Amino acid sequence: TLRPPPVPHLAVSDLLQVISGQLQGLHDPSKRRKLWHLLRSEHADVSFFLLSETHCDSESKANEWLKEWGGFSSQLHPSDACGWFSLSSSPNTGGTAILVNKKKFDLSRVLHTHTTSAHNGAWTSVWIQTELGKWRVDSVYLPAQPLLRKAAILEFFGHPSPFPFDYRIMGGDWNCVELISRDTENVAASYPNHHGALL
Repeated sequence: TLRPPPVPHLAVSDLLQVISGQLQGLHDPSKRRKLWHLLRSEHADVSFFLLSETHCDSESKANEWLKEWGGFSSQLHPSDACGWFSLSSSPNTGGTAILVNKKKFDLSRVLHTHTTSAHNGAWTSVWIQTELGKWRVDSVYLPAQPLLRKAAILEFFGHPSPFPFDYRIMGGDWNCVELISRDTENVAASYPNHHGALL
């Protein structure tokens, strides 16, 4: 089979930097303001921010949060899109997003985007064109319950990509824990002898 040529490490790091973060919800306006400021000030060289557990459950919230991130005070036009949200069916779990740093990445290089409400907004994807070929970037959230997680994984990887790509970057909250009770904020204290097993 034909494989794409190896990607020069330095060229990729200079061209495309990505950060992934699990947020435990973005409903608090103060939390969002702090996050937007942190991403802009501390990670100005990053092109894409992959967010999981946004808990975003409506288009109106997604549009409001995108306006905040993009610095728009009025109507957000499609040409101003600076990110994409996949909606969860619950305001308390799930939801993914990809935010773009427009100062580092030219939006005209976006080839295709995909959002879904399946499995509580389990993934958001964007396909981009770079000097090193076509890339697919995915922000992922998988349910902690084993059967639901398996179903989401099968759907995520089981269908052909709607758009071709040479390379892929994935980040997010995969919830790969042996016991659902270990999916907690205080893992180390609750399971001091099992912390390493979760990595």
